Amino acid sequence: DYHGAPRSYQWTNTSPIGKIWDQMSLARQYGADRIWIVNVGHFKGYEYPLSFFMDMAWAPERFSGSNLGEWTTSWAERLFGSTEAAETADILSKCAQWNGRRKPELLSTGTWNLTDYREAERVLALWSALEARAQKVYGRLPEAARDAFYELVLFPGKTSRILNEMYIRAGRNILWSK
Repeated sequence: DYHGAPRSYQWTNTSPIGKIWDQMSLARQYGADRIWIVNVGHFKGYEYPLSFFMDMAWAPERFSGSNLGEWTTSWAERLFGSTEAAETADILSKCAQWNGRRKPELLSTGTWNLTDYREAERVLALWSALEARAQKVYGRLPEAARDAFYELVLFPGKTSRILNEMYIRAGRNILWSK
């Protein structure tokens, strides 16, 4: 865990539930399943992966690598209703997946290629589109569900876009100054 300086990732989830399923399945396969222990420094913002861990720990036979999306949709439906469940589940999954590719605390001005294949532009376009989708869902939700949605879905998408954009712009500044 990173806790504070020089960088910290406690502000957003970077654990795709597929990775949690994989590790718990391996532990179970090797017989390490009499007691489950999870390292959670704090709960806020991590309700999604922690809920999955707890559900799988309670009934691991319910889960396979192919039904994780169904679980995410069901989880989103419990929190935000059936109308927005599929869209919310997709946003949550992509946010965790993309932050898992390059954890926010490891981003730098040189992470994304600024000159070839439009890599930086494509990464930023993906994050911008994800943030826009989350913002639209947020606007359609009942007022009572918005705070939870903001914390669990919109904030991670918005801040991940901002962080990637910040490093891309700083990288361009360095490149152009040379």
